Amino acid sequence: MAVALLAAAVPTPAYVRSTTEAGQPARGLCLYWGARQVRFVVNATSATPAPCGSAAAATTLTAASFPAWSPACTDFGFVNGGTTAVTAVANDGTNLVVFRSGLCQAAGCSGNACASTHNCWDHDAMGTIALTTTTFVASTGQILDADMEIHGWNGLSRPQATGSYLTCATPSSPPCTAIPYGQTGCNFTDVGNVVTHEAGHMLGLEHTCVASYPAPYNYCPNAPDGTTMDPTMQPGETRKRVLTADDVAGVCAIYPLNAATVTCSSPSSSSGCGTAGGGTGSLGLLALGFLILRRRSSRRA
Repeated sequence: MAVALLAAAVPTPAYVRSTTEAGQPARGLCLYWGARQVRFVVNATSATPAPCGSAAAATTLTAASFPAWSPACTDFGFVNGGTTAVTAVANDGTNLVVFRSGLCQAAGCSGNACASTHNCWDHDAMGTIALTTTTFVASTGQILDADMEIHGWNGLSRPQATGSYLTCATPSSPPCTAIPYGQTGCNFTDVGNVVTHEAGHMLGLEHTCVASYPAPYNYCPNAPDGTTMDPTMQPGETRKRVLTADDVAGVCAIYPLNAATVTCSSPSSSSGCGTAGGGTGSLGLLALGFLILRRRSSRRA
């Protein structure tokens, strides 16, 4: 009896796997990469003004954020493929991180072609910081391509300002003041915070701590701090750069060290899991960034 009670008291793992049913973690097939090494490229030069005041700084911090997802319990890893001038989100085998600025509606067009041509933001005008679009095989859940768009500041003052004021300061730097535009050496919408979170979506993880998800997927650990994959943040936050134990458990559950990739017909650890030899998600900022809103995008191949 004592053993049974102790087992019942152990918290449910907080990580949630993305599935082929967008926003439905209890349904569909879990998403996963067939390869353990996933190459990405970064375009921080097409946005105006440059994120972090310097495309080089944004590129450096972006690249430095991906290795967080390679803890010792997995041999999965993202590979830095360098920089690119590509702006198109497409199932083209290029896993792109692209910084965008300005709204596509201001360019008088919409859709992915418009976003690619003008490097503009074609999603909700306010609220979403970044959007990761994943292409997967519908019959298996295997990921083929994942592209991350980050919505940066358009360079204008309020009320014409759109996008997020992206910063690349150190975690020990102070937060920027309430109206951050033009400030340096401070943290507002930290690129490391955003990219580390979105990279979790790229590898196959969903948000944690979402009240609308059915149990156990709505489990909220370590409140109020949460995990790297939780959907809330505040201006100046940098904590998502470092994975929590729950985030580590998630990547290692999918890609265990020296073992086959774990697939599943339902993401529950007790239902329908198997192995394979061989999502999407977003981080959004509402107003000054006190609440993150969820957006999903996916393509079935």
